[in-house]
Amino acid sequence: MMSGAMTDGFHLVIEALRLNGIETIYGVAGIPITDLARLAQQEGLHYFGFRHEQSAGHAAAIAGYLTQQPGVCLTVSGPGFLNGLVALANATTNCFPMILLSGSSDRAIVDLEQGDYEELDQMTAAKPFAKASFRVGYAVGAATARGGIVLAIEGDSAFGFSGMELETICRYRLPVVVLVMNNGGIYRGDVGNGPPSPTGFVAGARYDRLIEAFGGQGYHVEDPQALMQALQEALAARRPALINCVIDPLAGTESGHIQNLNPKSGLA
Repeated sequence: MMSGAMTDGFHLVIEALRLNGIETIYGVAGIPITDLARLAQQEGLHYFGFRHEQSAGHAAAIAGYLTQQPGVCLTVSGPGFLNGLVALANATTNCFPMILLSGSSDRAIVDLEQGDYEELDQMTAAKPFAKASFRVGYAVGAATARGGIVLAIEGDSAFGFSGMELETICRYRLPVVVLVMNNGGIYRGDVGNGPPSPTGFVAGARYDRLIEAFGGQGYHVEDPQALMQALQEALAARRPALINCVIDPLAGTESGHIQNLNPKSGLA
């Protein structure tokens, strides 16, 4: 930008990012930051659009960790900011360099509590979770930051939190292979014909068909040999893929190695 030339807030943000070596933004577009995302892309920054701000934030955080340059997550104000705040808190706890860049209502209206579109005192909300007043998302961030093949291994429970980011992986044709260990539930699946338990999912869910709906490659496997073959093919293809690996519904330990944090009724 030439000295003395006219500019605006969007251009100032983009210029500040570029001056600090930022080349990539992860986010979800919407009011009031849609044009900022468009302009950033026009100005040469790489923009990766997600389906949920928490996933975008996790991608920014892991990219920051891998590159040791701050990862940037762009969100709308209010609810979008709060979704991204979960990732910011996680990044701060793990000392991952990350910036949460969110839209905002007019500050004077917020301070006076006069009521505005998605009004929220975001600065105060963010202070406890940031140094100053980030699941499948990690896989996307790793793939964009390093450019290599990424294998994301997760249970069907964890997959549910960010499963729609399969569309993000397919849209950008990222070399990400998602391996879902499918036992039909949180910790373990249900057995029998009773009503669904609090931790049970739909038995026999075909997560592989979800990625196929977006143009990726799906695999459904039920034994170690088929898993090995699918994994080799998926990694060699260097394209978006999901392997739905069916395991015993009773396989899994409730709460893993922190069972003491999941109290049980003394009357049971």
